Amino acid sequence: ILTIEDTLELPVNEMQSLGYKIQPMFVSGSVGEGGSQMSADDALRVSLRLGESAIVMGEVRGQEARTLYEAMRAGTAGSSVLGTFHADSAQSVYERVTSDMGIEPVSFLATDLVIIAGLSRPMGQQKQLRRVVQIAEVCKSNVDLKSEDIEVGFNDLLSYDPACDELIPTTIMWDSTRGQ
Repeated sequence: ILTIEDTLELPVNEMQSLGYKIQPMFVSGSVGEGGSQMSADDALRVSLRLGESAIVMGEVRGQEARTLYEAMRAGTAGSSVLGTFHADSAQSVYERVTSDMGIEPVSFLATDLVIIAGLSRPMGQQKQLRRVVQIAEVCKSNVDLKSEDIEVGFNDLLSYDPACDELIPTTIMWDSTRGQ
């Protein structure tokens, strides 16, 4: 697993202690601070050439978004590619990627799942805790690729219930596990 970050936020040491083979790459920030002399986009291009690795791109926010989606669409992105975004819902990830980063909606369809982690007060606690609050799949079955106005939707598979501090499967998730 290769991680690419300009601000160290991913729990690399914890994952290494659990036995995962992770190689972090610390790169220069998009605003010119920290890291090495290599940009996030350059590091992503190098890591894509390494073949069948899982790549985790910490906070996608610049030119690397275009490189990431080009590789995902062309199938040259190794086994798995994960990117982190600052957003509070699957829909807001889509809006950040397509509006703020200029990625075409048809390219966003290379995304399979969006997992949202946010702060919650489980079971009415005073202290806020970070929890996975949404796992949504990107709807591809009703998209007309010939249309110039592509609308991307999401199906929630799991949603967080703070009353019981659990991810609850939706009917869509239940139907998919039953083979429907």
